Amino acid sequence: MGLTYKHIIYQKKGAIVKLALNRPEVLNAINFELTSELINVFELLRRDDNVKVVILTGTGRAFCTGRDLKEFREYSATAIEDWEMRQSGRFLYGQLEDFEKPIIAAVNGYALAGGCELAAACDIRFASETAQFGLTEINLGIFPGSGATYLLPRIIGKSRTFRLIFTGDMIDAFEAESIGLVDEVFPVDQLESSAEELANKIASKSLPALKLAKVAVNQADGRDIKAGITINAALRALAATAEDHKRGLASFFNKTDPHFQDK
Repeated sequence: MGLTYKHIIYQKKGAIVKLALNRPEVLNAINFELTSELINVFELLRRDDNVKVVILTGTGRAFCTGRDLKEFREYSATAIEDWEMRQSGRFLYGQLEDFEKPIIAAVNGYALAGGCELAAACDIRFASETAQFGLTEINLGIFPGSGATYLLPRIIGKSRTFRLIFTGDMIDAFEAESIGLVDEVFPVDQLESSAEELANKIASKSLPALKLAKVAVNQADGRDIKAGITINAALRALAATAEDHKRGLASFFNKTDPHFQDK
């Protein structure tokens, strides 16, 4: 039996969980309730070794349009309190950064402001032909505060990040693909099945290897080459001790498909 949430549709198929943000009446804007639910579900998925891949998408016309501005008008935190919340474990994007399993964003529509940052926090991004991306905060006299200034330069480069932040313009899925923000664009009716096909392929791999590979890439990011190689070597040595590695080698020499046990 699946988990039930007010603002998230939770679906589990084998080792894959699909999470659909479900506030279509406000284009899946994130309020405090949805934030709490996402933090909760990602913590549960982190601990569930039967789950190997997560697909994140939205219902209706949007993937996510960032913070619910109606709720934000009533937000009374001080600057220090807001800073503490954003860099703490109570903030959604910190949960995603520390989530060791692969996350695929299936961007079905608008991915704006914090919604664009949410997509950027995922490991792989697929988009429908109708998707739109943008960091629109500058139009409100502010700038992105949920990870874009860190994530986007590493994904699309500093200059393109500046252009998105400084102009507040939206770009379509094909331009997002051309600059590297999106990995692949699909017709609307093929987005979900394409994300599931990739998720199934990833889920056929060994969970320890998947988790350690993700940590190795993320921990090496931004470090000098010597530190990056040191981190890679240590985690690679750890992965080699897993039982699944022995199974993988045996299947290679026996010319059979590996059947990993995630151990």
